[in-house]
Amino acid sequence: MSKIKTVKRIVPTSDLNKHCGITLGGSQAKVEAWPKNPDHLPLTLVMSINCSLAKLYFLPDTIPNNGIIYIFSTYHPGEYFLDLISTSGSIEDLQFISNGYTQVIHSEDLEAELIKSETYTIPETYAKIVDEHFEVDDFVVCSMITSETPKQISLEKYIAKNYNVALQIYSSDFPIPYKDIFYLTDANAYLLIPKRQSPTTLKGVFFISPS
Repeated sequence: MSKIKTVKRIVPTSDLNKHCGITLGGSQAKVEAWPKNPDHLPLTLVMSINCSLAKLYFLPDTIPNNGIIYIFSTYHPGEYFLDLISTSGSIEDLQFISNGYTQVIHSEDLEAELIKSETYTIPETYAKIVDEHFEVDDFVVCSMITSETPKQISLEKYIAKNYNVALQIYSSDFPIPYKDIFYLTDANAYLLIPKRQSPTTLKGVFFISPS
């Protein structure tokens, strides 16, 4: 008999009572200034995570106890931008992406002013967590909170040793016309979080794996 694993799938919902603290898209963020990539183009807000609500679903000490994590990414529909945000799991690729083509920003000041998006805006969509069961050897293709490195990505030893894969985000879970948010409509993106970090601040890395 095949072994079964349970994953915490991130599923869009219109029921605010089931909101897990994770929100897809959005038009504003509590940041000092709307982030731009090295080409001076504003980034698109992909997801926000309300830590005080969402921490219940993550392994202990994975994300800060409070504040909001914002995940931003380069997005240019009609143009080729995949190479700016994707990696095979190498240190060099992640360093290139982390120069600003994607950004992970942790905002601790919940009373801060909301800054409006300066570019393409994905409609804000609340999400809930649903436990789903898969065979251990399955390649799971969906947005989910994860406590292990998914089988479909390979990370260099240094990265695997020093970072946890906290989230997998699937492009087709976004509403039309943003299913190409990661250029491909069947791409998975990942949030890496350092294993050793301050309990109140976070410096994460976000990248796309086209495989």
